[in-house]
Amino acid sequence: MNLSKQLILAVALTGALAAPSWAQTRAMSEGPSFQSEAAIAMSTNPALAGERARVRAVRQSLPEAWSELLPQVTGEAQAIEQDGSERENLPAFTIREQPEYWIASVRASTLLFGSGRVMASTRRARAEIAASVALYQDAVQRLALDFTQAYAETIFARQAVIAQQESLANLEEQVRFARANQREGFLTRTDVAQAEARVAEARADLARARARVVEASELYTRIVGHTPGELGAPPALVGLPTNLDDAWAMARDEHPRIVAAAAELAGANANVDLAASAGRLRLFLESTNSTYDAIGGDTDFEQQFDSTVSVRVSVPLFSGGANHARVRRERYVADANRYELLDIQRRVHEQLNVAWSARETAQIRLEASRARLEAAELANRGTRREQQFGQRSMIDVLNQEQEWLAARVGVSEAERDLVIAERALAASIGIIGAVLGVEAQAHPRRERAPRPVIVDNDELW
Repeated sequence: MNLSKQLILAVALTGALAAPSWAQTRAMSEGPSFQSEAAIAMSTNPALAGERARVRAVRQSLPEAWSELLPQVTGEAQAIEQDGSERENLPAFTIREQPEYWIASVRASTLLFGSGRVMASTRRARAEIAASVALYQDAVQRLALDFTQAYAETIFARQAVIAQQESLANLEEQVRFARANQREGFLTRTDVAQAEARVAEARADLARARARVVEASELYTRIVGHTPGELGAPPALVGLPTNLDDAWAMARDEHPRIVAAAAELAGANANVDLAASAGRLRLFLESTNSTYDAIGGDTDFEQQFDSTVSVRVSVPLFSGGANHARVRRERYVADANRYELLDIQRRVHEQLNVAWSARETAQIRLEASRARLEAAELANRGTRREQQFGQRSMIDVLNQEQEWLAARVGVSEAERDLVIAERALAASIGIIGAVLGVEAQAHPRRERAPRPVIVDNDELW
């Protein structure tokens, strides 16, 4: 009888030790901060490095557009041998009448007037660059959300393992308690079997929880580039709008996909002007400088020089309707881009409303889960004490232990969902780079480098 009382007391004390919450446990850890890990993910992720390289490539379209305004210089050299049988007995008065001579020329051509061609190509290049940078920022947002999910999921999976381990220890105590009371005749073999079945189930759940930790760690490693250590608590999210109308007003100006679609529309309009300029007048200033001399030992002629300057006018008179067809095609493409911008605005508005609702739902779930856990802890302690006086059966205690475990895991899950929902809301607005503290990584610089270097401390960015 004394043994059974000792076991009851041990079980009651084990269940009475309230486990720290997810946030409290994370606050006690001294691992890397959320911002520092996010910065590492942004600077070392290969997918984002590829997007930075694409931005570099698109930026070359601007000097390419400007190059048409600059002089186009070419050089030529020729060695000429001609049939002199017809002039065999005639004297040569110029070098070009010699049977063998060479000539070297330098030609320069400068566009004086292009009917808006250069301005249109420059506007198109700037629009392509703006769209490319916006798409890069959209990639930053996707990576930031993936990182947030991996970070929060890793913490949740670890906390779930701890809860499963403590629940398994409590159930094993219940098995020892049931066996001791069976020997003394207070419980039956059925009570022992019920406790043993719950222990077996808890061991299976613990194995699944450990597998989930491995899965979360591998996801974290793929995104960040190294295995997760002791992770610190995600900081409180600040900078989000206080109402949905302000959020939508901010998203219209900040969301990368809207910015990219608007830039693509500007580029399409520039293409219309560029196509129209192909059928208009162009004016060039051209100059040619040549030098030539005879080949061989004939010294009757000295090396000669020749220079010409001219103005060339180019006007397409008839192209079979090709120019007009190109203009109409670009106008239709611009119309398609305009409709695509409207569609993207609707999609972003939809995602914003869903994200706003998800954030509010996550907040309500977290409050309800904490209330559930508080009630479950109280009920768990009470059920164990009532078991001492014979007022509760073994199955009541086992059921309450399962409810306590579900409530504890539910709180961790709700905290994880709130962290992800808040960052998803920031992404739906287009400001996740700022709220995560990785604003610099969201705007690629213009360093000249052949390719991005993927290291933990990427000095390029």
